[in-house]
This record gives sequence, structure tokens and C-alpha cells, in this order.
Amino acid sequence: MMTVEGFVANRLAAAPGEWRRLVGGKFRRWIFYRLRSILRRFLAGGKTRLVIVPGLRGVGKSTVLWQIYGALLEEGMDPGRVLHLPVDQMLAYTGSDSVLEAYEAFSLHSRGRRVMLVDEITYSGRWPLELKVLYDRDPDMAFVVVGSSSLHLRVAESADLARRAVVEPLFPMSFGEYLGVRGSLGPVRVARDLEEAVYSLPPGEALEKLRKVEEDVISDSRGFKPDRDLREFLEIGGLPFSALADDRLVAWREVVDTVQRAVDVDLRGVSSFDQETVVKAKRLVYSLALSQGAAVNLARLAGEIGMDKKTLLKVVDALEKCELIFRVRPAGERAASVRVHKAYFATPTLRVAIRREAGFKTDSLGLLAEEAVAASLRKAAFLGRGGFGGVGYLPTDGGVDFVLEGMGGRRVLVEVGVGRKERGAVSRARGRGIVVHGGGLRLEGDVLFVPLWLFLLV
Repeated sequence: MMTVEGFVANRLAAAPGEWRRLVGGKFRRWIFYRLRSILRRFLAGGKTRLVIVPGLRGVGKSTVLWQIYGALLEEGMDPGRVLHLPVDQMLAYTGSDSVLEAYEAFSLHSRGRRVMLVDEITYSGRWPLELKVLYDRDPDMAFVVVGSSSLHLRVAESADLARRAVVEPLFPMSFGEYLGVRGSLGPVRVARDLEEAVYSLPPGEALEKLRKVEEDVISDSRGFKPDRDLREFLEIGGLPFSALADDRLVAWREVVDTVQRAVDVDLRGVSSFDQETVVKAKRLVYSLALSQGAAVNLARLAGEIGMDKKTLLKVVDALEKCELIFRVRPAGERAASVRVHKAYFATPTLRVAIRREAGFKTDSLGLLAEEAVAASLRKAAFLGRGGFGGVGYLPTDGGVDFVLEGMGGRRVLVEVGVGRKERGAVSRARGRGIVVHGGGLRLEGDVLFVPLWLFLLV
């Protein structure tokens, strides 16, 4: 069996070749630029030096970590000052899962500002404490740590770690990232303009900016067909491995395997459920995938699954922490009296894959579109786009699909009009109104109509 010192020395020697072989030339997703910016600031004397990147299995965390490694080398950093550390491999070869031991071995090789890129951190049983200790010990070391979505919970449980760490979750792919991964769209810099138009500008200015974005995307694309490519994105494009698969049936099978591993392994990582509860949790996931809508009555669902409501709430909360699903809760004055939540999958690709395995050959385009919009709004709220920090839905005002809420009572109302309604309740409710639909870009009064494909680019 190898020593940790020997393993780290081998990693430092082998990593440059592995990077070029594994990810050289691959499309760079949005989080790559966020992480690279943080590390650039650190190397120039900045203070942020612990970044934790949780994410659903198969969402592309390891690829992004390798891309960050490559970017550091391309910008002139000595390979001896960057350690790419896969904890699962270290455990297999050395019997040790200690990031602290790896750090000490790494410190034998270099001094000055250095970076540890730690993959599969959840294989280490002591990582929260060890990272806290290392953070305090060495101000010249930055850590980027990736692992399963249960990292969210472990950070929340450790107040000391939470004060020191920046959490940057890796979400499933946007439509723009899907097109980039497939080679249909180059690195067109439209994200900022698109965000500003959707979340900040007055309707008339937003319309003009969106027209420019639409023109830029279409002119810079290669063989882009919005309706065809959008449908493919909804069905297979949420995860990099499924987006690039040659065989859809194989891709869907792998997606379902990912869901099952998340329930069987990650669910236990965020809560101490017994085997019977885990089995029922899997039934819950399948029940949600086969439902005809997103609205969920938790009491009724508990009866269908054969689980008491208290346990069901714990399971739903754990599934959210595993990044399989997320809930959109009622908002507005009467929110407290509404018992129905909306439950969506992290990407429509998960829903489609489960339905295909169950024998369903078609899906509700309206529900898949609503789910994709919900996921986009959830990411926007997390990132604080436009100054908004929360997403809900309005059970009053005729039932608005989504509302983004910000400081000072600011809000954006979003209705998804694909396969069913168009203007709907947005025109009757108070706030900035957007209808995401299957038609063209236009403005009616103060309501902005945005094509679904354009809205989902970012």
C-alpha cells in the first residue's frame, strides 16, 4: 500500500498530463468563471480561500475542478503549487482519507500561495474539522472542495466552517450550457445582458436588449433550431453525460441510476433514515415524476406513500438537500393558509428519464417547461440576480406561476405559457410581469413575452 506522501508526489507529477487528456478543450460552464475569479483574487492577495462546491451526482463537478486546474497552469502557475486531490483514490491506494495528511505531504513540495483542488471530499469522514484547522493554520493555502449535495448540510452543521467557506453549488446545465457542450453555440457573452433585461430593466428597454441578444445568439450559433434543440434539452440536456450520449435510452438509464444512487447513498448522508424509509423515499421520487403537475398536497402524498407526515417532511427536506428536487412555496398575504407546495426536479431530464423507464413515451411539454423555468428562477434567486433572493408562487391573484421577491417589496411575476395559457394571471397581479411562452418576443402593455428558449439560455 502507498504512503500518503507517495500518493501526493505521484499526483503532482501525473496531474498535468491527466488534465490535458481528460478535459482539454471542453466547454467551460458558468461556475468555472466564478471559481477562476475567486482564485485569481486569492493569488493576488485576496482573502477568500475556501470554496465548497456541492452538486447532484453527474452534474459535472469533477470536470470543472480539472478545468480550474488547467486554467491555473495556463496562467503560469507552477504545477508544484497546485494539488489535484481525489480523496476516493487516496483512500483506495493509501487507506487514508485525511485531507490534513495530504496537505502536510503537499507542503513538503512547495511554499508560497498554493491551491488544493479536492475532489470527492465526502469520502473523508473528518473533512469539516480538517478544513477548519487548515484554514486557520495556513493563510497561503486556498481550497476548492467538491462533492455530493450533502456538503450543504455538513457546512450548515458546522458554524466554524460556515463562517469561513463560500458555497458555490453547481446546478444542472442551462439551455445555453447545453448548446455549448453540444457545440451548437460558442462562448457568446450574452448572459449579463439577458439577466439585466429579464430581472432589472423597464419593459421597453428590456425588449430592445432581448432583441439584440436574440440576434447575437442566432447569428453566432451553428445549426441552431430553437424548437428541436429546446425539446432535446428538456429531455436529455440537464446533465453533461446525458447531453453527450449517443443513445437516449442508455442516457436515461444512466440518469435513473444516478437518481437511485442519490437516494440510496446521499440520502443517508444527510439523515439517518432506516432502509424502509429509504425504499419509500424512492417511491416518493417516482410518484413525483409520474404526477401530472407540480402541485403537491403533503398530507395526501403521505397517505399514498404509506408514511406519516412528519417523516415525509424530513424525507422531502433530505431530497432537497441531495439536489434531486426543490420546492416552491406559496408567497403573498395568504401564504400561511395554503397547504399546497410545488415540487420540481432539479432538471426536467430527471423526470423524463424516470418516466421513460416506467414505460411512458410522451411528456407534458407544459410541465417540463414550467420545471425548467422554475430551476432557472431558483438559480437566479440563489445568485441574487437583479437583487432578488427568493422564489415562490402566488396562490392568490388568479394563481401566478412564480414570483421573485427582493428588497423593498420589489418582485417579478413569471407565468409559463407553454402548451396552455398565455398571459394568464400576470396581467392581474401587481409587479413586473413576464410571460415565458412558445411564441416570439414582444411587449403587450407592461407585460414582456419572452420565448422559452431565450429565457432558459442563462
